[in-house]
Amino acid sequence: MNRSLRILSSTHIKRLLGIGGVVLASSLATFLAVRARAAGIPAANALTYTGYLETPDGQPITDEVDVAVSVWDALKDGNSVCDAKPQKVKPSAGRFQLALPNCAAAVGANADLWLEATVNGTSLGRTKLGAVPYAVEANHASAADAATDGSPLATQLAALQADVDATKARLDGALTPKLAKFSPTKFNLNQAAYTWVTGTDAAKLPAGRYWTFNTGRAWAIATPSCTTACESSIVTVAPCMKLGDTLTMADAEVLFEPPLGAASLAFSTTDFFDLDKETANVQFGLCAKRQAVGTSLDTTLANMYSVVMTQPK
Repeated sequence: MNRSLRILSSTHIKRLLGIGGVVLASSLATFLAVRARAAGIPAANALTYTGYLETPDGQPITDEVDVAVSVWDALKDGNSVCDAKPQKVKPSAGRFQLALPNCAAAVGANADLWLEATVNGTSLGRTKLGAVPYAVEANHASAADAATDGSPLATQLAALQADVDATKARLDGALTPKLAKFSPTKFNLNQAAYTWVTGTDAAKLPAGRYWTFNTGRAWAIATPSCTTACESSIVTVAPCMKLGDTLTMADAEVLFEPPLGAASLAFSTTDFFDLDKETANVQFGLCAKRQAVGTSLDTTLANMYSVVMTQPK
């Protein structure tokens, strides 16, 4: 978006133009005031000078005059950083507007500038230039809008948009049926090492964090040879990840001693696993083991449910 900068001066400068102490009588030469004020934002020029001319008795000038404007880096002497060559302007009720070509860069690069207006070849002195800050920044914004493909800014914006799109896709993606599984089948646990009990079907999954929730119930069953003083066995369950034939256990282990008989003990486990890259043939679920084998009691697991929630990485 193009925006215009107005050169502002809060001082109403009254100056008589004379030669050798004699006031010029010409109505075109007896200008008393030069004022600059904001008068809207033109679309064509980045910087414009708006002035007001009046006679010694306060009447606005309406006759055509030659006006030139220069911008200096010092109150006296110094260097001209930009200027508008003399142009004929016809004030309307004393007010006129003059474009300042190629001044935006100079104004942006110099914090201390002075403006000198010349009317019909006579200087009206230099006044401190004040710039509307947002208008100078608008020039920078226009340059940013025009960033071309391959530029550092365009590259950064493209990378940022790619990250946003990837994150949004993961957040919007619904869990597939393969990331939840209920197993009504009873499982007889008779191993002293962790054993895969149940879990999600194998799937190819993107990089990310996967939270695994498992629930179920367990009880001990006496073997036919056990009639009195039947020895129970402590059971450990934990969330696990299965990749092919390899099991990876989570830290959240649950240790308990199942009750004997039909009464069951409910259990639940929760933990997460991280995938650093897209991985195929992954399953998440429940693993369990006996603390001791060879006792007179076996442990039965049933009504097990595993569900996985994804978190973008």
